[in-house]
Amino acid sequence: MNHEMILGGTTPLPSTPGGWFDYAYAVLWNGDLALVRTDRDIHAERVRWQDQVQRGNIHAHHPGFQGKYLRLSTFDGNTESGAIEIPAWPWPRVDRLPDGRWLVVTSRVEPNQNNASLFATDGTLTGTFAMGDGIAHIQCANDGTIWAGYFDEGVFSGGAADGGWPVSASGVAQFGPDGSVLWKFNDQAPENLFIADCYALTIDGSALWCCAYDGFSIVKVERDVVTAWQNEVTGADALAIDGDLVVLAGGYGDQSGRIALLHLGDGQAQQIGEWQFQRPDRNAARLVQGRGATLHIVGQGNWTRLSVADAS
Repeated sequence: MNHEMILGGTTPLPSTPGGWFDYAYAVLWNGDLALVRTDRDIHAERVRWQDQVQRGNIHAHHPGFQGKYLRLSTFDGNTESGAIEIPAWPWPRVDRLPDGRWLVVTSRVEPNQNNASLFATDGTLTGTFAMGDGIAHIQCANDGTIWAGYFDEGVFSGGAADGGWPVSASGVAQFGPDGSVLWKFNDQAPENLFIADCYALTIDGSALWCCAYDGFSIVKVERDVVTAWQNEVTGADALAIDGDLVVLAGGYGDQSGRIALLHLGDGQAQQIGEWQFQRPDRNAARLVQGRGATLHIVGQGNWTRLSVADAS
């Protein structure tokens, strides 16, 4: 089947405080939604910059984060709470550890540059460490570890001056809350599962799940053991998992609004359903992310949660 899907429960987002603009969202380990705001409308500035470039102004000023601030808070579906304000990092990705500390990461950096910062609940900086270049995803697990998935420019960024390889070459890596590298996918997994670009990543309990280019196998990592299922659904950028059922969201071109339901069998992910959904406006704050057994779609002032069970 292939038709417009009626999604699960939808909750209105809280109003944005005066002087702040929604920039991004992230689903946290406990299911709450992180609200990431900036003190300038980065998305509107980027749209204006793109318009100027298209009109031939190749010297138009590209919007950046220098001198700006972030406001981080959580929303549980009823109440927004715990806001802190911190200096903005370039193109930040945000998550939160179970102990309450905020993790703010810059996705593009030089080799070995500290691009991850931890902030206490009062906004105090408590530590920095390097997580590598080309970060596409970060998710903090309920055991206090941090998982990162890297896109191709990070994976193929080349060897370090000392002859070693940067952590981004691992495709997916697990970090301790102190920034120590605990596990690296491309170092441990079979060669046929090499990650060139981590398209989708989620955590389900103690297990890490991902779907990556170029084979797009559905991959599970639990206690350093890698299990994989061959998959023919390509280009998905979010996934959710419930037992032997998987939801993949997104795809290439006109498949960007696809939701595919798959059953995990004997080494094979068999597609058993397909629907379409309306992706949030790409020129505004938005999110399509899986966390465990739930797919989250955030944009245009709403937060929609679709469980894998809903799709099945």
